Amino acid sequence: MTGTWLDLKSPLDATLERLLRDLDQVLRTKAIPYVLTGGMAREILLHYGYGCAKGRVTNDVDFGVLMASWEGYGELKADLAGSERFRQDPKNTQRMFHLNPTNGTEIKVDLVPFGPIAGPEGELKWPPDGSHVMRVLGYAQAITTAVRLRLDDCCWIPLASAGGIAMTKLVAWLDNGEARHGRDAVDFIEVLRNHAYLLTDKELYEEYADAMDFFDFRADLAAAWVLGKNVSSMAPPQLMGAMRASMQIESRIRMINYFLRENFFMDPASSEVEVSGLLDAFEKGLTGNEP
Repeated sequence: MTGTWLDLKSPLDATLERLLRDLDQVLRTKAIPYVLTGGMAREILLHYGYGCAKGRVTNDVDFGVLMASWEGYGELKADLAGSERFRQDPKNTQRMFHLNPTNGTEIKVDLVPFGPIAGPEGELKWPPDGSHVMRVLGYAQAITTAVRLRLDDCCWIPLASAGGIAMTKLVAWLDNGEARHGRDAVDFIEVLRNHAYLLTDKELYEEYADAMDFFDFRADLAAAWVLGKNVSSMAPPQLMGAMRASMQIESRIRMINYFLRENFFMDPASSEVEVSGLLDAFEKGLTGNEP
């Protein structure tokens, strides 16, 4: 966890904030480290935190929870259900629903366990038979580099940073991108496109002056390179291998196609050349190509 605080530029939806507070209360009581990830983390970080345009619409909220065993994971879900603010989804092991008693609305909540509960290759084999397997590479890095989303003077939520979102989204894209209709690719590129807004002028023009010069003072491209460099500094070899694989040409073409399809109506000015340039810059930073 970093010491970086994120103060909101615009208030969260009251139903979402209620969910965050209710989940935080249970997890802190049980002393379970966690991090808010996924598409909602992207939206909160970019739109609510930095004032960027709204991105892909997402209706569920994802959390990575550090767990030692499936027994402990089951106990956590039972405690959440026992709070009478959450109910379990009988069809999806990782999913619960949060109930807002003030208006009766429910939000889907996915709890992704990581840490000792996963296998040596970062694979998570879901009960009861282990037939459903996913990799949770990047979650450990996401929690250690999380920013503190301030809800008020007494409550804050660990929120995945741009680097944490990038890593977990690229692994998810690599493993299950087509089945998820490219949502992970779209979220990653949204972070990439807006990363310049997360950097200060001092960072861009002093700390990363060489990158700005190399990219002809295109802040968007320099910031994409910075994000790649930051991810590289956080990723152990196995995770780095996944990041590099996600940047292979066939993967990149499919990522771009999904993003342009998603943004056709919201931002018709988006182009293949623009997105391809951002991916090139990110890969240069990722692979250690100095400007």
